[in-house]
This record gives sequence, C-alpha cells and structure tokens, in this order.
Amino acid sequence: MSNNTPPWTFNLEGTLLGFLGNEPDRPMSLILEVDREQIPIALPQRMRSTVRSTLRMGDRIRCIGRSQLDFIGGVVHLNAYEISSMATHTQEQSHRLVRKVRRFSKRSLVSESS
Repeated sequence: MSNNTPPWTFNLEGTLLGFLGNEPDRPMSLILEVDREQIPIALPQRMRSTVRSTLRMGDRIRCIGRSQLDFIGGVVHLNAYEISSMATHTQEQSHRLVRKVRRFSKRSLVSESS
C-alpha cells in the first residue's frame, strides 16, 4: 500500500493469476499475485463484463481500490475501482530492441548510399 493514500485505499501492482466467479464471462473478482501472496480483489459490476476480454493471466497490472475490514470475520476485503495494464519487462525490452533495429537500419542505409 502506498504511504500517501488514506488508510482505506490501496494501490497494488502485481501479476494477474486468474478470475473468480460463477459466470465465465462476468468474473466477480480477480486474483493478483503481489510479493508471492495471492490476493483476491472484488470487481465492480461495471468492470465485470470487459475485464476478461482486456486482461490475460500473467499480465502485470495496477489495481487501485478501497479496503473494508470485516470485524466479525477478521478479514480485509479489497474492492477495485480502477485497473490498468502495465507493460511487462519483456514488452519494454521488445520496444527498445525495435527502436535499436530501426536506428541501425537507418544508419546502414545512410552509409550504403554514401
């Protein structure tokens, strides 16, 4: 959790492990792996129909939401209100490699034409 947010909010980054819910097309929650812990995070109704088509297992995501303490059960429930996909390390490396190849190709073309 971030130190500059109110105590009832959370901001987590992790790897999407999967979805939970009875309907495959409308998951009730997602499972996020953060520091080797599996954390279930409830999804709001407005996100349920689109989240499965936009996110894949293994994606790096950032999830921002609100936490609620269940005093009777002694459990903290996390409810998402924003989820964003983050570029994975391999995607970033691929983009860098493509840029390097393009620069190299331009240099080769310039030197061959000279």
